[in-house]
Amino acid sequence: MPQKTAEELRDEKHRLMTRGRMEPLIVRMAVPSVVSILIASLYNLADTWFISHIGGGSTEAVAAVGVVFPFQAIAQTIGFFFGHGSGNFISRALGGRDQSRAAEMASTGVFSAFALAAVVSLLCMAFPEEVLRLLGARGDIMPAARAYFRFVTPAMPFFTAQLVLNNQLRLQGNAHRGMVGMAGGGLLNIGLDALLIFGLGMGVTGASLATAISQVLGCAVLFAMTRVGDGIPPRLKNFRPTPANYREILAGGLPSLTRQGLNAAAAIILNRYAVAYGAEAVAGISIVSRVIHVIVSVTIGIGQGFQPVCGFNFGARLFSRVREAFGVAVRLGTIVLCIGGLLLTTCAPGIVSLFGASAETARIAEAALRCYATSLPFLTFVIMTEMIHQNTRQTLRASILSSLRQGLALAPSVAVLDAAFGLGGLIWAQPAANAVALAVAGPLALSLLGKLRDASGQKNSGADECPAAE
Repeated sequence: MPQKTAEELRDEKHRLMTRGRMEPLIVRMAVPSVVSILIASLYNLADTWFISHIGGGSTEAVAAVGVVFPFQAIAQTIGFFFGHGSGNFISRALGGRDQSRAAEMASTGVFSAFALAAVVSLLCMAFPEEVLRLLGARGDIMPAARAYFRFVTPAMPFFTAQLVLNNQLRLQGNAHRGMVGMAGGGLLNIGLDALLIFGLGMGVTGASLATAISQVLGCAVLFAMTRVGDGIPPRLKNFRPTPANYREILAGGLPSLTRQGLNAAAAIILNRYAVAYGAEAVAGISIVSRVIHVIVSVTIGIGQGFQPVCGFNFGARLFSRVREAFGVAVRLGTIVLCIGGLLLTTCAPGIVSLFGASAETARIAEAALRCYATSLPFLTFVIMTEMIHQNTRQTLRASILSSLRQGLALAPSVAVLDAAFGLGGLIWAQPAANAVALAVAGPLALSLLGKLRDASGQKNSGADECPAAE
């Protein structure tokens, strides 16, 4: 049987995205994304788990990983900004059958992200002590923080490019190929953690080296995956750093830049407040952030399955299918987070015990897990509302939504609740910020869905209108 050409594969993909039954389609798109993001979350969790079992000063070592986390979040900020910015444009371009613009944007996104991350990496390598102090490292946490920072810093450009490539593959409808690269890197990281931390006795430095090696190799695998089938590989000849292209990346990536940037800011804020209560508080919050990310990542994966479906159908001007996809994604994600919230509430002591935490660290982590579980079921609606605005180029609204949970609402919540209730208030700050985000997401979602309904009716009656981009 003759092998299908790239053009035939693209036509087949277009038919699937614009005509396939919605629930099976989103599940099909989501499963590779869920697997990819779960493995990425698990290997972040694995670093914390392995380090917590080093013995002798493991509380400071776990706290050090939490301190360095905002630096990794900065790499994610760059990666998701260029990945979502270029990827959302690519999905709309493919929906409108504009292959040449999709190829141009793919190259511009990857090479721009790598260059920017390289500059940040060099600056951090030049001033490591100053950067770590800014991130919240103090006293007995600093030596372990320096050790973990040592190798993850030069690997930053590869980690960033890895995220761009994965998001571009996913938004082309090729999430299964992105899964191969992300899963390979994650499993390699776990294996190298065991070998370098314990087998070779490298401790925290071994965890840093394991992470760096896995990120470089994961990037190489993902680059290879873009050259398979109907993929769009980055090529220097297609690199077009024009103002028009960067405007498109900004329009599609600004919500991600806001969200991921504020993730880094949120981690720094929490670390700087928590350090006042000792290394145990920093370690406890570090454990909770990793565990929560694993649970929420499943719903984010469902949202990532929704995004290419949304982008293709919006580009093809099938607005009723965009509305339908949103409803399916919210329903599936809410079920997942209800189950996750129940597990965190009932199994908090068992989960925390896996990290060999001290009694005080365990007490803080258990309380924080139960607090966060109260707001989990409502996060799906906030996440999907942000994603549909981002994919339909409603940049301002998407950016407002992405900034609430980790910035505009979180910073005041931390300051007020910490001042009023101490550590207990600090633990409740994130659920409080989630509640504010939900209150804002509701009206914005109803407004956009109404515009899509009206646009769908106009299209069916012969008009050709769509919601105006911001």
